[in-house]
Amino acid sequence: MSPARRQRSRSDRLARVAGVAAVLLVATLVAGDALGQPVLVGYVETGSMAPQLQPGDGFLAVPAALTSTAVGDVVVFDAAVVNDGALTTHRVVDATPEGYVTRGDANRFTDQEGREPPVVDAQVVAEVVQVGGLVVPIPKLGVAVTGMQDLIDAVRLVALRTTGVDVSDRRVVALAIFLCGLGAFALGRPIDGHVRTHGTDGPGTGTQVPVRTLVAVGLVAVLVTTTAVWAVPSGPRQYDVVSADIDAPGIRVVEAGTTERAEHSVTARLVPTVVYLDSGSDALTVETRRLVVPAGETQTATFAVAAPVDRGYYRYYLVEHRYPAVFPERVLDGLYGVHPWTPTVAVAGLVTGAYLLVALPLVRLRTHVRLGRRRRPRRVRG
Repeated sequence: MSPARRQRSRSDRLARVAGVAAVLLVATLVAGDALGQPVLVGYVETGSMAPQLQPGDGFLAVPAALTSTAVGDVVVFDAAVVNDGALTTHRVVDATPEGYVTRGDANRFTDQEGREPPVVDAQVVAEVVQVGGLVVPIPKLGVAVTGMQDLIDAVRLVALRTTGVDVSDRRVVALAIFLCGLGAFALGRPIDGHVRTHGTDGPGTGTQVPVRTLVAVGLVAVLVTTTAVWAVPSGPRQYDVVSADIDAPGIRVVEAGTTERAEHSVTARLVPTVVYLDSGSDALTVETRRLVVPAGETQTATFAVAAPVDRGYYRYYLVEHRYPAVFPERVLDGLYGVHPWTPTVAVAGLVTGAYLLVALPLVRLRTHVRLGRRRRPRRVRG
């Protein structure tokens, strides 16, 4: 191969890698935007974190379950007042018994001085990655979200017109786009690209992909889907309570200084589900810690809320952790006692084992699958 051709081949490979990286990055960004929690990356819409993050800049994010929040961290939290109650990316500047005090680096006042209640751990969904105390920005990454959201709406419309199914939940489409990005990353080529190859069946356009590569892509897709199915419904459930002079029916208005009990309902869809309930607020006490819900049924748990002596509005959180009922209860209790994510890892291991049991015989075939169109050989006239 000549040096010029070798250089051109190297440039083509770099271009393909860059294209795949862009697809994966945008896919994770859109998925996180629709899921309500950053998936690897997030972005800011305002200049409240300037100069480190300008409007539209992206950032790397770590799920809150894998970190512990401390003063100085930049966190993504589910706000009550700031940004009209949307996800907000600000820095933790203080920690109090009531919760964290947060502020945008460019803001002169804290969020709590602007009527935002102290932020509790249950509200924090992710932590922004910092290097040497500085956020590493991904310039203008958030600009891609607008176009991708239009793509999501277009996919939903096509699905409605062709199948009659209204995919009203944007999270389903976002997950599909995320899986497409992972597939492009695993295949190591642009989704719509074609690479000229020569196989034993003659010249053609397309890429011969080893079966083991497709098996690896399938494994990633299965793991991501399995994890998302249980991770998305899990998380904090908000209960708004007003501490008042007199009590009222229900849990919304409670007499100051008293405790009131309430029920929390959990429904299992297609698979029997085990749900663990934890308190995300000091004033909320969980009385039913675990529910075993048969498929298609609903179970209720009880909890108690203590209304503070000081009258006012308060936000309390009840945190759900959902898992498929595939392990004995004692085993699941032990795994959950280690960490709430441990049962998820165990389920992923079980799914991986079952998938490989079926897929490994295909890998041993050592064959390839052609992606793309074959080109008919030219006829040479004599």
